[in-house]
Amino acid sequence: MPTHDNAPSATLGTIRTAEPFSDPELNNARWPAGTTPAAAPTPAERTTPRKTRRLRITRTGVNFWLDVCLALLLLTQLWITFVLRFAFPPGPEAAGWSLWSWSYEAWFRAYFGTACVLASAVVLHVMLHWSWVCGVVSRWFRRPGSPKPQTDDPVRTLVGVMLLIGILVVMGIGLAAAIFTVVGPE
Repeated sequence: MPTHDNAPSATLGTIRTAEPFSDPELNNARWPAGTTPAAAPTPAERTTPRKTRRLRITRTGVNFWLDVCLALLLLTQLWITFVLRFAFPPGPEAAGWSLWSWSYEAWFRAYFGTACVLASAVVLHVMLHWSWVCGVVSRWFRRPGSPKPQTDDPVRTLVGVMLLIGILVVMGIGLAAAIFTVVGPE
């Protein structure tokens, strides 16, 4: 069966050509096992660069991976809570007990660390959705028929920072009240 110089053979044997195919689709075609075009260029000889997939960071991608991290942190937090609640005896009776070479105190430190990372991730999540939060809240307090309020991003950012500071101050006051009013054993 005769073959043309630049066309693939219908047989499964080796294709004998003097030059690479002029059609790039034929150069990149998948050939049956053990067969290749005889004069196809090697990767080093290729003149056209290989298409590479560029890593694009999108807002949707960031939100997705942050949500995945939040879910994993929440599940970790719940699991450690169940370990502390059901695997160890309550309170001071847990002294000397260990699970997988971790004492009750080590498990509690892991619990606290996970809680701090989870809280930070939640704050970051709210920051990324802050304009949406402001839009929903302004819609709740707007009178029907009134025009949409025009607040710019610096004002929304300032409101968000003030709200975060207010929450931290209230939590600090509650912590200080707990520290100063705690009663030791008698």
